[in-house]
Amino acid sequence: MRISVVGPIHPFKGGIAQHTAAMANALTERGHQVRVENWNRQYPRLLYPGQLTIDDDEVPIAAETVRRLSWNRPDSWFRVGRAIRNQDLVVVAHVGPIQVPAYRSLLAGMHGGSARRVIVAHNVLPHERSRTDAALVRGLFGAAGRVITHSEPQAELARSLTPTDVVMAPIAPFLPRDFSRTCPTPGEHRRLLFFGLVRRYKGLDVLIRALADGPPDIRLKVAGEFWGGIGSTKNLIAELGLGERIELIPRYAAASEVPGLFSDVDALVAPYREATGSQAVWTGFQFGVPVIATETGRLAADITPGVDGLLAQPNDVGSLSAAINDFYLPGRPELMRTKVHPVDPAPYWDEYVAALTGTGR
Repeated sequence: MRISVVGPIHPFKGGIAQHTAAMANALTERGHQVRVENWNRQYPRLLYPGQLTIDDDEVPIAAETVRRLSWNRPDSWFRVGRAIRNQDLVVVAHVGPIQVPAYRSLLAGMHGGSARRVIVAHNVLPHERSRTDAALVRGLFGAAGRVITHSEPQAELARSLTPTDVVMAPIAPFLPRDFSRTCPTPGEHRRLLFFGLVRRYKGLDVLIRALADGPPDIRLKVAGEFWGGIGSTKNLIAELGLGERIELIPRYAAASEVPGLFSDVDALVAPYREATGSQAVWTGFQFGVPVIATETGRLAADITPGVDGLLAQPNDVGSLSAAINDFYLPGRPELMRTKVHPVDPAPYWDEYVAALTGTGR
C-alpha cells in the first residue's frame, strides 16, 4: 500500500513527533511504501512557549521524508494535498485546533483523488479549550473517512462531534532509541520522579500536595519543560515548605539523558487529571521502576495494581497521598521493582497498523 503520513517528525521534539516517526516505521516494517510529509515550520513561535526543535533524532525513521508544509504558507497546505491525493492511504496526525485550517486545506486539495483519509487524533479536543475548538475539529473529522483515537472516552467524544467512523486503537509503544533498558541502582532511594512536559492536566500540583501529606522523608524529582512558566509551581512548593524535598529540572530532557533521571528513584508518578494516550507507564517499566498513576485514559490498563504499580483517583490529593504511603510500606518498593518488565511493542503495533489500514475490521 502507498501511504502518506502527514505530521511532525524530527527535528521537532516530543511525543507527537516520536509517535509519527514510529508509526511510519511500523507501516514500513509491515511492507507498505511510506512517505512522511513533515512540517518545515509547524507553529508561530508565540503560540508555543517551549523549545520547538532538537538536534538529536530520537526516533530515526526508515521512510522517505519531505518538508513541504509551513504554517505561514497556506498555499503549501493545498499543494501537498494535491500531491498526495492518489495515494492508497493518507494518515494525518491531529494534535489541536491550531492546525485544523492547514489540514482542512490539505484534505480539500485531495478532492478528486483516490486516497482514503484517516485522522489520528492524539487529542480530540485540547485539554484547555476555547469555544471554537469543537466546531473546528468537527469540520476536520467530517472531511475524513476514519478517525483513530487512543482511548474509549476519546472515541466517545469524537463520536459526539462527527458521523465519521471512529475507531479506538490503544497507542502503541514508541520509546526513543536511547531509552535502553536500565534499572535504578540497588536499594530504596526514598525519591519519586515526575517526568515530561508540565501542564495543568498532568497534575503536578496534585502530586506536590500529596507529597506534603505523605511520609516526611520522601523526595521528588521533577524533570520537564514547564508550559506557561515555573512560577506557580515554585510558589506552591514554598507555601507547603517542600523546598528541601523537591528538585526541579525545568527543561526538555533529551532521550540520552533520560536513563540517568531514573537511576536514583523508586517509582515514576503520573498524577494526570486526564489523559488520552500516554507512554508514561511504559517509560517507567523500561527503566525498571513501578508506576503510581491515576485512573484516567488508559494509564490504569497498563498497570497491575499492587504488582508493578499502584493507582489513585485523578485530581484527588488524598487518594494519591494514600497510594504513596502504600507504596512505601516496608520492603515494598524493592519487591515491586522485581515485578516490573519492559513492554513488547510488536503486538500493540500489529493492532494499531490494522486500525490505520482498515485490515482489522
